Amino acid sequence: MKKKRFRATRRPVKKSPPLPWRRPGVPDLLLGGLALVLMASTLGLLSNHRSPQPLTLLKPWSPPLPERVSEVSLEQARHLQQEGAFFLDAREKVRYEDGHVPGAMNLSPEEFADMGQGRMRRNLLATLQVTPAVVVYCDGPVCQSSQRLAEALAKAGLSNVRIMREGWPAWEAEGLPTVRIP
Repeated sequence: MKKKRFRATRRPVKKSPPLPWRRPGVPDLLLGGLALVLMASTLGLLSNHRSPQPLTLLKPWSPPLPERVSEVSLEQARHLQQEGAFFLDAREKVRYEDGHVPGAMNLSPEEFADMGQGRMRRNLLATLQVTPAVVVYCDGPVCQSSQRLAEALAKAGLSNVRIMREGWPAWEAEGLPTVRIP
């Protein structure tokens, strides 16, 4: 007698719609958490922006001062100028001609480096050595030219170098004396 093989027939499985109370998976939890953090951050930033006394959230980054170089405020720089300090404007020549501190000399870090070890550099360093202070400035806290020039001057042996981080924009905004070259 021959045995009949039993063949199972497959019945189509009906998929039911997802239930609203099903348990969420890990991707759902991550996306939900990210959305919550984003909404909370946005709400916090908006309320800080509209506040009468908002918190300072971002402070302009400024690199650490080189050795033997100190920082001076705008008020201290003005006082040093009255005492005979030498001011160096580390900006490009065009910006210098548009306006600078009275008595300031235009010297970019690249120009100082290009002087090499020649007579002009030795004379400049000798002059700067005998002044009460050398105040270097450029276009404010984000400008790095004054930082580079001050570092080069300190490496050349000057110990009286100061950086005015607020730079030219703050000097001009304060209404302090300025010189423009037509």
